[in-house]
Amino acid sequence: PLMMFCILCMVICVLLRICKSESPPGSLPEVQVSLQGRVTSIENRNNQTILFLSDIFLYGDSAEEITNDNINGVMCYCDGMHEIKLGQTIVVQGFLSLPKQAGNAGEFDALEYYKARGYEYLLKEAVIVKAGQKYDVLLQALYICKIEAKKQLYTFLKQEDAGIMTALLLGDKGGIESETKEAYRSAGIYHILAISGLHISLIGGFICETL
Repeated sequence: PLMMFCILCMVICVLLRICKSESPPGSLPEVQVSLQGRVTSIENRNNQTILFLSDIFLYGDSAEEITNDNINGVMCYCDGMHEIKLGQTIVVQGFLSLPKQAGNAGEFDALEYYKARGYEYLLKEAVIVKAGQKYDVLLQALYICKIEAKKQLYTFLKQEDAGIMTALLLGDKGGIESETKEAYRSAGIYHILAISGLHISLIGGFICETL
């Protein structure tokens, strides 16, 4: 009788879960929403602009179980190139979802990776509805310097070499081909493609002491 009772409880739990139509971990029913945020970073890949937003304000209640209190950062995927500046406050509309969660042990977990960086959600097919006039002058100037430096690297180096140098010098790994990344991982030296925080601290400390 005890075993039958446990089986009955399990069946009831499964039926309740199906009736609620809950999304599995790491997924979210894609719903169209409008939100406002401040641009903290910009990436351009394959004629697509990725805007990293913080200070999010979600309009309406179309996204179930998501409120303005628990949504910190959003990555917006916009088609084409856009003249958006760092520090600008923009309003975008698109389909909200969660990054892909690792299905197997050892697999890259995009959900946890971007969550650690402060960006918990994706906004696919994002359309910029409105953009403010004010922006961060200093951050935008540094971003322009980075873009110009990247152009120079791709002008004077081969595409594969330019992608590696861009990652080493500017911290932008978007230009590295997947085969190259896999080769570095297999050799156990993938970490050299990331700018070392220790080195940045040493350089910053040296500059401060000099000034």
